[in-house]
This record gives sequence, structure tokens and C-alpha cells, in this order.
Amino acid sequence: MKIRLNRGPVRWWLIVFGLFLARPGLGTALVGTGLVLLGSAMHLWAKGCLQQNRQLTVCGPYRWSRNPFYVGNFCIDLGLCLFINNWYFTAIFLVVWALIYRLQILSEERTLDGIYGEAWLQYKRSVSAFFPYKRPFKDVPAEQGFSWGNPNLAQSRELPRLIRTASYPLMLLFAGGLWVHGREFLAGSAAMAMFCLGGVVALQVLATGLKRQLHGRTPILPGFLKQPYVQIPLVVGYLAGLALIGKGGVYAPKVLLPIGLAMLAFGFYAVRRRQKEPTMRWDAFAWSSALGGAAVLAGMPWLGMLAVAAALAICIDSHIAPAFSLAFPSFETAPAEPAGNFWGGRRLPSQYLLFTLLTLAIGVSKALAGASQRVG
Repeated sequence: MKIRLNRGPVRWWLIVFGLFLARPGLGTALVGTGLVLLGSAMHLWAKGCLQQNRQLTVCGPYRWSRNPFYVGNFCIDLGLCLFINNWYFTAIFLVVWALIYRLQILSEERTLDGIYGEAWLQYKRSVSAFFPYKRPFKDVPAEQGFSWGNPNLAQSRELPRLIRTASYPLMLLFAGGLWVHGREFLAGSAAMAMFCLGGVVALQVLATGLKRQLHGRTPILPGFLKQPYVQIPLVVGYLAGLALIGKGGVYAPKVLLPIGLAMLAFGFYAVRRRQKEPTMRWDAFAWSSALGGAAVLAGMPWLGMLAVAAALAICIDSHIAPAFSLAFPSFETAPAEPAGNFWGGRRLPSQYLLFTLLTLAIGVSKALAGASQRVG
């Protein structure tokens, strides 16, 4: 009887066990974050280059590794293991991981050998199977390269899956805090707990909405949210929330002030660029920098994550043609019918300046209130 091992549930089981075993430390969490980011970037790059069922892919990361997608998976899963911070579990998991992926790779390479024949054998001799240690492959066809319109990104679950993956470290941090500190984690470390929960909710909702959009060709959010007369009250309400909500606040002005100011400054640059190039890229940079910078200055990063996720959903919806084309919304080209936007119009710089002044006022008032509480 042939035993078949499927790589699909591997990460799911990793998270399930991790929620019970996680005891993350600062050093392992930082290294784990770097590995998750590296693996996600490799994942995205590989999928955007893949010429699945059309041509033997030899461009991008495939010049160094025959399986860069799985190298990215390895980095992500190893990073999550570092968040769990249980070396016995990590050792067992990596052995199982290597067994399952080795069988998967051997099966796929037999298929490629049957499809591409000598071209595959030449490529196989020139490029390492997993970790790159040979010189990069040189005979790359001119038509191959990375594209956001690649069906492996535009018509697959890849982008929603990566967004959902970004929530897993926050899940493990929250679980580890509960196991180590118990209820005190929710009271004494409320800011960290709220940041983790807010991040998980924001990323999971955004991933679900994007998956629905890419497959069902339906907007993530209701269409009326793209209108300026709706966005302006929402932004005002967001600022009011930053000013009035105290639960989960972080008061460290020496750290938060330069970060928040830098984000707002970059947001102003993105707003000016958006005037000249009304693309999804500059829309996303403007929204995320403005709303995120405001949350950082107010010491409420968890609320900022929720707001940024909603704003990114609006940006994606605004840059999709009414017919919902099969290509993923371009980061470089403007929408066919530019939607209303809070940052739109000739008064754009003055609107952003007013937003910045209100944000600074909230940040200063929160810092002074936090200082008086500590003195008292």
C-alpha cells in the first residue's frame, strides 16, 4: 500500500500545536519575524514568476533553486517554530517537514521530466534542488519574469494566504503571553494583547475579503465606502477614537514620536505622488502611513492595524475596473474610473496638513496624560 503525505495541512498542524506550546522570547521572536518576512517575499516572487503548465520556469528565484516556493515555505515554518520556541517540537517538526516535502518534490520533478524532457534535465543539472549553492541559471527566455498579473497571483489564493500567514506570529505571541503570564497578560500587558488581537482580526478579515474578491469578483467592502462624504466622517471618527480610547495604549513618546512623525512625513510624500500618479501603490502608502502614523503617535497601534486593513481594502476596491478584470489590480497604472478618495482633489495637501495637526495634538495630549498618571 502506498502512503501519501500531503503538504497542505503541515502549517495548520504547526499552528495548532504552537498555540499550546508557544513560549516566545524576544530574540527568537525577532529572528522568527525576519524568517517569516523573508519566506513571504520568496513565496510572492516565486509565484509571480511561475509559468505553470505553460513553460519551464527558469527566471527570478528559479535561477538559483528549482523549488524556491518551498524554500519560502521552509523559512516561514522555521520562523513560526522560533515563535513557538520549543526545540524538541521544532526538531520533530522539521524532520516531518523534510520527509513530506521531499516526497512532494520528487513527485513533481518526475512530472516535469515527463513534460519537458531534455530541457528539464539540463536545468536540473545546472540548478540546486533546494538551497542555492550553484551559480544562477543563465539561459532565461526574454518573455519570462515577475508579473502581478500572473494567474498564480491574480487568480489564486496566494495573496490572501500570505496575508493570513502574517497573522500567525501574532496568534503565537498572544497564546504564549497567556500561557506564561495568565490573566496578568491581559491586564498588565494590555497593549501587547490588544496589538496581537487587533492584528489577527485585521489580517484575517482582509485575507478573507481579498479571497472573496479575487474568486467571486466582488468588492471587499460596500461600495459607498469609496465616497469622500463617507470617508471623511470615518477619518474624523477614527481620530476621535484615538483621542478617547485608553485601553491598550502605549506611552513611550521617545520611541513613538520619531516613528510616528516619520510615517506621517512619508504619507505626505505619498499624497503628493498620488496627485501625479493616482495608482494603487501611492493610495496604499498614503492611507497606511497616515492612519498608522496617527495610531503610533497616539500610542494605539492595535487600533491603527484595524484602520489600515480597512483602508487597504478600500484602495484595492477602488482600483478594480467595474467589470472586475481577471488581472490583479496594477500597482503602476491608474484605475479606469478613478473613485472618490479622501486624499483626492486640489485641496489634498491642506487636508493632509489638517490631519497631521490633529494627530499631533492627540499624540501630545495622550503623552501628557500618560506622564501625569505615572507621576500621580
